[in-house]
Amino acid sequence: MPQPRVTYNKSRAYSPWRVYFRGKSYWFKTDEEAAKKKKELGTDARARMTPRQVDEYFFVQKILKGVSIVEAARFYAERNSVQLANRVRTVAELAEEYKAQLRGRPKYLQEARRNVNLLVDHCGKIPVSEVSEQAILEFLGRFESAWSHDSALKFAKAFFKWTMSHRVKARPDNPCAGLSTRNPKGTKVYLKLSDAEHVLLTARREFPDLLPVVALQMFAGIRTEEVIRLEWHSIRRGSIRIEPEVGKMGQVKGKQVPRIIDWWPNALEAWMPTEIPAEGKVVNNYRRMKGRLLARCRETKPDFRWGQNAFRHSYGTYGLAFFQSGDRISKLMGERDVDTLHNYYAEYETEQRGQQYFSIGAKAMEPIPIPPNAMKLLQTMMQSIGGGKLGEKPA
Repeated sequence: MPQPRVTYNKSRAYSPWRVYFRGKSYWFKTDEEAAKKKKELGTDARARMTPRQVDEYFFVQKILKGVSIVEAARFYAERNSVQLANRVRTVAELAEEYKAQLRGRPKYLQEARRNVNLLVDHCGKIPVSEVSEQAILEFLGRFESAWSHDSALKFAKAFFKWTMSHRVKARPDNPCAGLSTRNPKGTKVYLKLSDAEHVLLTARREFPDLLPVVALQMFAGIRTEEVIRLEWHSIRRGSIRIEPEVGKMGQVKGKQVPRIIDWWPNALEAWMPTEIPAEGKVVNNYRRMKGRLLARCRETKPDFRWGQNAFRHSYGTYGLAFFQSGDRISKLMGERDVDTLHNYYAEYETEQRGQQYFSIGAKAMEPIPIPPNAMKLLQTMMQSIGGGKLGEKPA
C-alpha cells in the first residue's frame, strides 16, 4: 500500500516541507503541518481499500520479503506478456484506470471525467481493441454544438492514446487519429468592434455588476477562471496583479511568481468603476450572469457573433495588432509560447483597428436617459419661474 513521503527543500524559504503522495505535492511551512498531512493521506489511502484488500496487501508483503509490489508486478508482466495481451479489457474497465491517473486543475479533471463518462455510456461494454472509427463518429454525432463535439473528440483522443501507451498496450492504434474538429485548429472567434461596443453598452444598461468583469476580460485579457478567483485588492489603477493561486501559470523555473498586467488602456479606464473597491471578490455567479448577458446581446443585435472565450481572444487579436509585437502581448496575457500567439491571433486586424478597440470606451459611453416623471417635474418647475416649456426660449 503506497504511503506519503515527507521531504525538506531548503531552497524554498516560504514553504520548505513537502508531502508527496500519488503524484501530487503538498507544501507546508512547518514539519508539524507536513506530519499532520502525511497522517491524513495515509489514513485516506487505507480507507479507500476494503478490509479484504488490506489483508491481501499484508499477506503479499510477507511473501515478497522486502521486494516492492511494483517490482513483483513488473516481473510477472514480463514473464506472462502473452496471457496479459490476450486479456480482453473493455472501455469501461480501462476508463476507470484512466480517470484515476489523471492529474491537473479541478476544472480540467471535471471536464475530462465528464467526457470519458459520456464515451463509456456509448461504448463502455465494447473491448478497447475493437472500438472503430465508425463507433467514434457515432459517439460524436450526439453533440450538436461544435464546442461540445471538439471537446469530446479531444478527450477521446487522449484516452485512446493512453490505451496505446507502453504500460497499458490495449490497442495498437488510435481510432480518433483520422478525425478532425469542427472548428479548424488555430482559428479563434473574437468580437468585431461593433459587437464589442454592443456587449459593453448592454452590460452597462442591464448588468452593471458584470460590467467591470467584462472590461477586465476584454481590455486586460484575464482568463475566465482567473477573473472568478480574482479579488479587488489585486487591482489598482495602472496595474493588475494575478497571484499564482489565481492564475493558470504560476511557476517560472520552479518558483511561484505572480503575473503583473501593467498596461491600463483608455478603454479599461472608461468602463471600470470610478472608485475601485478595496476588498471582496470581483464577481459572483459569473457564468450565469454572462449567459444572461450574451442572450440579451443576441436578442437586441441579431448578427451578434460569439465564440468560446471571445473576450480574451479579442484582447489577443487586437492587442497583437496594436503592439505589432508578440513579446509584449504574450507577457500581458501570461502565454509562454509567442509562436502559438502568432498562429492564433496574427494578421486578423490592422494596427488602426487595434487602436480603435482599445479606445472604444469614450466612444461607447452614452448619456443616461432621464425618466419621464423627471421631465414632467422639470417642466413644472420651469413654468413656475416663468421659463415656459422646456425647449422654448424665455420671453
